[in-house]
Amino acid sequence: MHRRRIRAVSKSAGGFLGLLLISWLLHGSGFIPPLDTQWVEQHVRDRGLEGVLLFLLAGAMFTAVGLPRQAMAFLAGYAFGFGLGCSITVLATTLGCVPAFAYARLFSASPVLQAVQRRLPSVGRYVRHRPFLTTLLARLSPVGSNLVTNLVAGIYRVPLPAFLFASALGFVPQSLIFALLGDGGNVSPTLRFVGASALFVACLLLGTRLFKHQDLPPDDMEPTVSNTPSQ
Repeated sequence: MHRRRIRAVSKSAGGFLGLLLISWLLHGSGFIPPLDTQWVEQHVRDRGLEGVLLFLLAGAMFTAVGLPRQAMAFLAGYAFGFGLGCSITVLATTLGCVPAFAYARLFSASPVLQAVQRRLPSVGRYVRHRPFLTTLLARLSPVGSNLVTNLVAGIYRVPLPAFLFASALGFVPQSLIFALLGDGGNVSPTLRFVGASALFVACLLLGTRLFKHQDLPPDDMEPTVSNTPSQ
């Protein structure tokens, strides 16, 4: 039993270090392109479907390693305009959730899960009690880490369809805000500022309202997880 626990912890630690190493190599080696206006002008803008697909792939990798989706939404608005830029941002960011979520589902052994549960018991209860709403609230929040949310959702076995749908829905408000700010060619600066501010306030009010109306999970709901990886 003791050896099995050691092997399980070693496997989880190795998988986590491997994920960090891959993220560092992808970002540091230049495999993930530097998403800035210069790169957009050279490789994306006015390139039709090829530019859309390239930006979609780069955006998914960009957000998969924990880089800010708000910056990607701004550049998407700059490259494609408000409407298409927002849509591409939501799709790319949702795809970028999958690697960390899948890692947590496949490589987190039960000793690691128990350690997380001891440190975050209330988070675990909320995730298990209302997985869709908890994921949605996390995505609506203007602070926090998408990468951490992806890992926590995987650790607590949030159903993949609910996780992806709640994530996509929760990504919409901030994608709208920053795509609008990035769309400098078609929208006046005053209108962009007013629209973005109104969307930001609406996002905060929506998140606050959802949080206040979320019923508390029972205290005896323990976020237990089986020792075997889900298939």
